[in-house]
Amino acid sequence: MSRPVRLALALVAASLSSSVAFASTRDAAPSPRPPSGVVWTLLPRAVTSFGAAVDGGWLYVLGGYHGTPHEYSREGQSRAFYRMSLCDPRDVELLPGEEGVQGAGLAAHHGRLLRVGGLAIENARGEPESLRSLDTVAFFDPRENAWTDGPALPEPRSSQRLAVAGDTAVVVGGWTLDGARSDVCWCDTWLALDLADPDARWTVHDAPFRRRALGLAATDTHVVAVGGMDGESGQVVSETWLLDLARGEWARGPDFPEAGFGAAACAADGRVFASARSGVVYALRPGDEAWSECAKLAFPRFFHELAATPDGELLALGGIVGMDPSGRLRHVERVRPAPAAAFVPAGGEDPSDATCDARDDAPVDDAAAAESTARVLLRLDVPTPALARNRQGAALVGRALYLFGGNRSTGQHDFGPDDFLSEGWRLSLADLSWERLPDFPARRQSMVALSSSDGRELRLFGGFGHDGDAARTQSGAQAFDLELGLWRALPELPAPLTQFGLADVGDAKYVLGGLDYDPDRVEDDGFRHVRTVLRADTAAREPRFVDTGLELPEARRAFGCAALDGRIYLVGGMAGDFARVEPCRAFDPAAGTFAEIASPRAVRISPELVALDGRLALFGGTSRDPRTGDSRSDPSIEVYDPATDTWRVALEDAGLDPRHARAFALDGRLLIVSFMASDAGVATIVLVDV
Repeated sequence: MSRPVRLALALVAASLSSSVAFASTRDAAPSPRPPSGVVWTLLPRAVTSFGAAVDGGWLYVLGGYHGTPHEYSREGQSRAFYRMSLCDPRDVELLPGEEGVQGAGLAAHHGRLLRVGGLAIENARGEPESLRSLDTVAFFDPRENAWTDGPALPEPRSSQRLAVAGDTAVVVGGWTLDGARSDVCWCDTWLALDLADPDARWTVHDAPFRRRALGLAATDTHVVAVGGMDGESGQVVSETWLLDLARGEWARGPDFPEAGFGAAACAADGRVFASARSGVVYALRPGDEAWSECAKLAFPRFFHELAATPDGELLALGGIVGMDPSGRLRHVERVRPAPAAAFVPAGGEDPSDATCDARDDAPVDDAAAAESTARVLLRLDVPTPALARNRQGAALVGRALYLFGGNRSTGQHDFGPDDFLSEGWRLSLADLSWERLPDFPARRQSMVALSSSDGRELRLFGGFGHDGDAARTQSGAQAFDLELGLWRALPELPAPLTQFGLADVGDAKYVLGGLDYDPDRVEDDGFRHVRTVLRADTAAREPRFVDTGLELPEARRAFGCAALDGRIYLVGGMAGDFARVEPCRAFDPAAGTFAEIASPRAVRISPELVALDGRLALFGGTSRDPRTGDSRSDPSIEVYDPATDTWRVALEDAGLDPRHARAFALDGRLLIVSFMASDAGVATIVLVDV
């Protein structure tokens, strides 16, 4: 008997050696809000349309596709078959594989794994497409570390689903391909196999539908089919069908709450759990009148897999967030679904929300601050080829982080000519891959970036750089075409500017505050703190900022700035003589007024301020230690509610070096990225549900 081959860390592409943290929800108090998934580990490679099953304390993964979506070649098809320990996901074993396959059904039964059907790609890259559905069936015995053949399917099937109920294996949906995708036959039958009978063959039964790319799961009494693409209309559907195993009859169930194309499903404790592209996990017990929300993935996906663990949690793995190869996800999320008593019908109201909101909105004093209300969903260190360690011009577009320029040093005031960089990079938050982009047209740091109104460009303004004689603020602006990867110059700011605020409100961009530093100006004139408010047309291809005639109530630079509900909020920062700015402001562009708002517990310099679902999240920067009065990097997250004009501490320590960290909104969560772990050469990524 051959032994499983343990994957070397190098083969896992450094994912399993990353510091991936899993904060268990097992002992958490029940919440009326669906819990969020926590990233538990990373797959060695991001794939879609693969097989997955849990058995004997292991998560098994089979095949899949990692090439360009809808451009099929055998080079993009995975041949891997491996398992990851549920006790320690760093324990990964490579198991005997076969030919490349995708879409094969994989299910556990009494200590063995059953593999059914799938798709084999016969053409190489660039050759005419040749896709072949499979009728092969096999059993894998982990004790023998070997496959044995099972009874072949009555006809080849791919894009089908497999579920096991008791001793019965059920195959539903799919189609048969034999060459090009134009040569296809949709399957209109469902199949059953008695796994307790070693001589059994598949039995064939008429199905009331023709589907592919659906979700399928089995309880003890029913098989539940979710969504998919309809073979008659070619449309994506939300239908749910339930097969009564005792009667062998199908009946319509409550519609799935969203389009079910590429949905994944599993069953546990008599309930079926399913998720599709939105990332919401829904639950249904046969006989229920509606699906109910029970969890929310940190990373929404489809063409993924769901698997139930022995302790009642769900694993969501693989999948894709769009039709870009870098949109495939390596993240394996682990989430405990809300108990049945806490289920809220999809689209319904939660009667406890008012109580929950009242509790969450209450002011938090220092004693209560230790009881964090936020959850860290993800923390990992991603090896980075980028040289910059701080102050890059940065923007989040979809699930990709764009970074331009920056400073290569971790020091606070290293401003030599070689310290400034022009490099450009794109980090996919899905598969954690890096893409080199065209350099920013100049060596520069601290540019402020916003997307154009049509989402086609990133526009970067101002910043700080060395002009050959000295380091000084800059007035230039550049636009980066996200599709073409080309730079073009924009009209310059009216004056050089850095450490300013930039925000969109309605049809206008606003620049507020900042610093104009020029060491050639004599005496105290080197530092000019700008109080003017500039405005430009958001939709303009050539946005030109002009003075509005308005001024900030006080000088302010290096502050938190974010737009929310038609107002621009200014929090913290620094004024002349390096004094901290205590008043916080809400700027109303329509009225041209600045209203003072409540302040967080300490004044921060250079914090990140991010709008999240009607509130503002404040992170990082430096503040005074309340015990010593010394300046310190502040790792806490505070949340501001404009409705009550109150702050609360959501998390005392986000778990990464807060110096020069950048923060962004991602699906209603706070994404924080830091490059300050210079010795390790990594980007630290933290995702927080605040």
